[in-house]
Formats: sequence, C-alpha cells, structure tokens
Amino acid sequence: MAGYRKPAGPALGPRGKSDKKADKKARRDIPHALGVALSAALLCVALVVGNARALARAGENAQALWPQVAACAQERAGDALNLAQIAARYDALSGDEVQALRDAAQALGEAQGAQETAAASDALQTLVSDASVRLMAAGLSEADERALSSVMDDFTESGNMLRQRARQYNGAAQRALDVYARLPARLVLPAPQAYPGL
Repeated sequence: MAGYRKPAGPALGPRGKSDKKADKKARRDIPHALGVALSAALLCVALVVGNARALARAGENAQALWPQVAACAQERAGDALNLAQIAARYDALSGDEVQALRDAAQALGEAQGAQETAAASDALQTLVSDASVRLMAAGLSEADERALSSVMDDFTESGNMLRQRARQYNGAAQRALDVYARLPARLVLPAPQAYPGL
C-alpha cells in the first residue's frame, strides 16, 4: 500500500513573495522612524536648554539687582504697619479697615517678582494715603501727630527708593527681554519681568 503523503500547501506565487518583502521592509523602517523621532526630540530639548541658559546669562544682572528692590518693598511694608498701629488707637478707621491695611502691607512684604510687587505697592499706596488723610482729621495726640508725620515721611522715602531701585532693575531686565525676543524657544520659556508703571 502506498504511503500517506501530506497535502502540499498552496505554492507562494509572486504576490506572496512581494508581501513578505514588504513586511521585512516595514520592520526595518520602524527603528529608522524611531531614530528620526528621537533625534528630533533631542534636538528640541537641546534648543530649549541652550536658550534657557542664554536667557539666564542675560538676566543675571537683573537678578542681582532684585534683592535691592525687594528690600525697599519690605521697608515700605514696615512703614505701613507702623501706620496701622497708630490707626488702631483711633476711630478714624474701622477695625476692618485697619486689618485691610495690615493685610496689604503683608502682601507687599511677601510679593514675588516685579509685577506682583508693583501691584502690591500700588494697592498699599492707596490705603495708606486714605488712612493718613483720615487720621490727620481725627484729632490725634501731639505724640501721635509727630509719629504719623514721621511714618508718612518714611513711607514716602521708601516709595521713592523702591521706584529708583526698580528703574535700575528695569534697565537690566530690558537687556534680558531683548535676548528673549530673539530666542527660537521663547514660546516655551518664561519671559523676564520688568517692573511696570515706571
């Protein structure tokens, strides 16, 4: 009896061979595509890092000047707190208004950055000006009149110093802003802050 023969599978025609070649080519193309994508990602990272370093170097002078601005802001906040102490002894301002004055002084003392500091200083200026006018009309004791005059002189002086230091800071910050405007990666980097309102 003749032995059993396994049925032969369908012969691979030209189309089957072509499909196998296409599969092999696709598998070779995957690592190549990944390599291209990885190279592009690394290039983007290098561009951002390089731009960030250039911006940091350009902003070094502004960063070095900022502590002087912050110190003036702290002094201004302290002057406002001294005014709040005088106001608390009289009925010219309500308890809530005295607290608002203290809160505004604290906000200036804790402000971070040029824009936040400028906004806090302006808000405090409004409250201090209003409080001083009302206190002067409240019939203060002679000692508190002198104290109020001294506090307001200090507050005015610290405000003048704050603006002076902020102008110096702005000169350095502008150079950083000029560099920032030329950076290809500026859309993903934070812009340097200038002190507004000067």
